[in-house]
Parts: sequence; structure tokens; C-alpha cells
Amino acid sequence: MAERTEREQIERFIDLMNQRAWDRLGEVLHPEFVEDWPQSGERIRGIVNMRAVREQYPGGALDVVKRDLVGAEDEWVLTPAYTTVRVIGTSDQYTLVLRTRYPDGSDWFLVCVLEFKGGLIARMTTYFAPDFPAPDWRAPFRETIPPA
Repeated sequence: MAERTEREQIERFIDLMNQRAWDRLGEVLHPEFVEDWPQSGERIRGIVNMRAVREQYPGGALDVVKRDLVGAEDEWVLTPAYTTVRVIGTSDQYTLVLRTRYPDGSDWFLVCVLEFKGGLIARMTTYFAPDFPAPDWRAPFRETIPPA
């Protein structure tokens, strides 16, 4: 079987997450995998710990829905929500925008910056942001964009 491209590896990663195929994460994650969560100041080191976090999430695993995938060859990309995403990097660096539903029913956006090593995802920095209503005070200054 031919090796997967980085984009195909990302697609496979999303599929494995949606299937909750935790035992198969080694197909796409580098043995020295590290995930950083800057907002909470946490680092998850290794596939075993990444798997444990997902398996033991209170209320069950998150429902991940792929929304947008952009790669290094794209300088500017227009997403389905008409949000411009700037991508900087080389063929081993990608930005992945996901939308997910938490077990409590809240919807969140995830932005993951992925770095590859040897064709596998070696580092992922993930930023989380919940959906929230726009405040009324900004109404005179804004337009409404379609939901992602």
C-alpha cells in the first residue's frame, strides 16, 4: 500500500476519532506525539495518554465533525462560513478547523495546528472556543455571517 499524504493522514485521523478507534491512533500519530492545549496550560505526551484523555472524558467522547482542512500550499482560504483563514508553513505543517459537540450539548470550534514527522502527526496544538451569541452593543458595527 502506498504511503498516505499528510492530508490523507489528517482525514484518517478525523475518521479514527469519529469511530473512537483509539487502538488505531498509531496509524496516524508519531510514537513521540505531543498535544498542547495553550488555553489550559496542558501538554499531553504520547499516544497512550492521548487515548486515555479521550476514553475517560467525563460524559463520553466528543462528537467531532470535520469542517475545513487547509494545507501549506494555500496562502488564503475561504471556508464555508466565509471566514478567511491564513495558512503559513511548509508541507509538514497544517491548520485544521473542526466543529465539535461536547457531551453537555454545547457546540465548540477547535483549531489545531499540526506538525508532521516521518509522515505521521507528531505535534498538535489545539485551541478551543465555544459558540456564543454576539453582544447587542456590537450590532451597529457588524454583519452576520452564515453558521459554519
